[in-house]
Amino acid sequence: MDLLIKNLWVCLPLFLIAATAEAGSYRFYVQNETFVKNLERGRNEGPPGADAQTYIGNILKPFVRFKMNDEMTVLLGVTLDVPFGEDDRVEKADPIVSFHYDFYPGYRFTAGTLDHIHPLLDGLFNDDLEFTDPVEQGFQLQARKKYFRQDIWLDWRERELSDRLENIAAGNYTQFKYNGFMLDLQGYYFHFGGGQNSIKTVKDNYSFAFGIGYSSESGGKERSSDIFGETGLTLHYLKNFNQEERGVPTT
Repeated sequence: MDLLIKNLWVCLPLFLIAATAEAGSYRFYVQNETFVKNLERGRNEGPPGADAQTYIGNILKPFVRFKMNDEMTVLLGVTLDVPFGEDDRVEKADPIVSFHYDFYPGYRFTAGTLDHIHPLLDGLFNDDLEFTDPVEQGFQLQARKKYFRQDIWLDWRERELSDRLENIAAGNYTQFKYNGFMLDLQGYYFHFGGGQNSIKTVKDNYSFAFGIGYSSESGGKERSSDIFGETGLTLHYLKNFNQEERGVPTT
């Protein structure tokens, strides 16, 4: 509760801006994601309980959307991570500062706070940060077209300090789809490193996947009451490489 009160000052100016701004220029939104993610994989390697984690909670995002013109938009707000079963109801609060540039129909460039819901296979996220650390800051290029979908991003998580490694993640998702048939290419890279601190180590993890599939829409657009809007089957090949330290063989 104390953390929530401390962060209310971030939200209060957003309400004031939304209430006093010129009509049509600003809009106030509240977005919420309620999630359950079970990581109890049943493996026995490592210390007891290392893979037995279940995450349940909310990710609440109040923000103001300011449309500068038809192509450029700015978002200002806050992300509140509210896990269930914790003593502090708000575990983490991060600012939302995003610049969106829609430079072509269906294409968007983002600088600042990124859209963290990426369409990668769950197996590529070895660190499981999709919900446990939902804020990404960096650069992103997205495309949503009838036959093509793209999401490529760079997430600068931590800057290198004398006692801290830099932490960088990058990913890519490319999908081609035609007449129900699908082909996609996926990749994810995670880096710890830096040569300017006392830790003097570099760790890299990179994964890639490619897949094919077929899907069909259920009932068409006029039947909005369908439980499943689209059903199908996809097959993927996934490969992961891990290098704990430079000079040590990659696994």
